[in-house]
Amino acid sequence: MKQMRKRILSIVMIFALALSVYAMPKAMPYMTYASANYGSTQLEDYARQVAGIVNRERAANGLSPLKYSDRLSEPALVRAKEIQSSFSHTRPNGSKCFTAITEAGITYRTAGENIAYGQRNPEEVMNAWMNSSGHRANILGSNYEYIGIGVTYQNGTYYWSQFFAASSDLSGEVITLGGSTTQATQATTKATVATTQATQATTKQTVATTQATQATTKATVATTQATQATTKQTVATTQATQTTTEQTAATTQATQATQAADNNAVRQNNSTRVWVLELIKILSERYGKNC
Repeated sequence: MKQMRKRILSIVMIFALALSVYAMPKAMPYMTYASANYGSTQLEDYARQVAGIVNRERAANGLSPLKYSDRLSEPALVRAKEIQSSFSHTRPNGSKCFTAITEAGITYRTAGENIAYGQRNPEEVMNAWMNSSGHRANILGSNYEYIGIGVTYQNGTYYWSQFFAASSDLSGEVITLGGSTTQATQATTKATVATTQATQATTKQTVATTQATQATTKATVATTQATQATTKQTVATTQATQTTTEQTAATTQATQATQAADNNAVRQNNSTRVWVLELIKILSERYGKNC
């Protein structure tokens, strides 16, 4: 009887060990986890922008930001692909949407899902979700810690999914509006550099304009000084001309005075000669016959 019990116990232990070995790969799928592959940088950027807008809405309502998780984005991306064929919180295989999370090796204390399709960009899909009470409740859920985003594109249509979760299996980064914190910092840095370059260009232009103005001012001063010098020279020439004119007038007056004196002397000489001749004529007429 004892040997029979030992054999049964051994069989049970071997069977239990076999079950534990068989179950081990299913209990540790996260050990082979790879980041979600969106297939394009645009879709990945859209996912991060959605996370950023979520945190903007949470901040506006006094809530702490959610951390963006690459691991949680993997099942969200799976769901974004599944809703292309079945737009429902029930998966195409009939299971609940949250099984996508557990299949990724993630355990959670609480979780929520938002899905949508047809919106053309992160702003449009977030506007649609925020205007739906159920979706808004997930976005503003105070019990969530992490967010994962799935975005796919097929036949001209975007498909969107969000997973919210509180879990000790996850880690992530806080996303700001427009992308990751690093991308936002880089964008800010680029904007700052562009502003600095524009300011430097404006400063250079201002310096060039100032230098041109100074050069124009110097040229104007030089022209004014040259004009003043010319005016002074003209005044001096005018004064010299006036002096010469005055000297000429004086000389003319002196010449005229001399000529008048000469003419007067001639007239006097002529008068004396005429008188003498007249006297001789008279004497000749009176005494000539007795001579």
